Amino acid sequence: MALIDRVKYEGPEANSVLVWKWPSEELVLGTQLIVGPSQEALLVKGGQALDLFGPGTHTLATENIPLLRKLVNLPFGGKTPFTAEIYYINRHAKLDMKWGTTDPLRVQDPTYHVILPVRSFGQMGIRVTESRSFITQIVGTQGNWSSDRLGQYFDGLIMTKVKDTVAKYIVERRVSVMEIGSKLDELSRFVGDAVSEEFGRFGVEVVNFYIMSVNVPSDDPSVQRLQEIMVNRAEMEQLGQAYRVKRTFDTLDRLAENNASGGAAVLAEGLGLGLGVTAGARVGDMVTDALSGATPEMGPRTAPVTDPTQRLVKLKSLLEAGLISQADYDERKRKILEEI
Repeated sequence: MALIDRVKYEGPEANSVLVWKWPSEELVLGTQLIVGPSQEALLVKGGQALDLFGPGTHTLATENIPLLRKLVNLPFGGKTPFTAEIYYINRHAKLDMKWGTTDPLRVQDPTYHVILPVRSFGQMGIRVTESRSFITQIVGTQGNWSSDRLGQYFDGLIMTKVKDTVAKYIVERRVSVMEIGSKLDELSRFVGDAVSEEFGRFGVEVVNFYIMSVNVPSDDPSVQRLQEIMVNRAEMEQLGQAYRVKRTFDTLDRLAENNASGGAAVLAEGLGLGLGVTAGARVGDMVTDALSGATPEMGPRTAPVTDPTQRLVKLKSLLEAGLISQADYDERKRKILEEI
């Protein structure tokens, strides 16, 4: 095989190439080594990472390959042939590496106390920072490497760190899985720190780490059960005051039917059961006044009643007292409920 006196990168133009190995090992002192921008060239002999060259044109001579010269005892001067592997390392950052959990991790939601299957997906960027460490620990003698291949190599590590760290974040910070979408920036930093530490041991820097989604499969029974709980709670919150007013009105109706001659005391007691002891006593007093025939002229004028519950109570008492007709009662009740 002819000795090589000029070496330059001749690999694929794709930006995804991380490592490319020069196809020949037959070199000679005086060989021109050309290293492009964002590249490094590493001489390897017997599995040992030796002399490293940055961008520019370099003449391989005994003066600038001290590690290799010492290993093979090269003489000074001349065009002595020697053998060595040359690896080109792309130092340019790769920012489009996708990752995702293949299997959901199961974690107990701290808010709803339901065990949920959690999935996560995102993107990361990496850059080779320690060429010697990367070649000896990852590449070895396998030649060319792409960022996709590196992603596959680290897939297990990424998944382990993502699962452990996301679960830890949810439990320790007590963040519901159903609400974690608002925490993705913080969670990305939290997981990114854990992943960066592992990559750093192999001479690789994690430039950025993004979690784009943390979600649960909608067809999982535990997820469907939790969604039902959330829907029910949302309905209760939306009903709010209207729900309480409706309960009050229903109580009044039942008491009126079962205690037609029970008087104000019975109504007051029933309202206490429907609204709580304090509210019941207050509303009961109003009903007592209404049923006893109290009018603004019989005592000091108070502020207008605006609370829908009190207005319904007053309206019901007027109906029971026979001061308004059933038709008037139904019409005014409808208007009060529409105002809520």
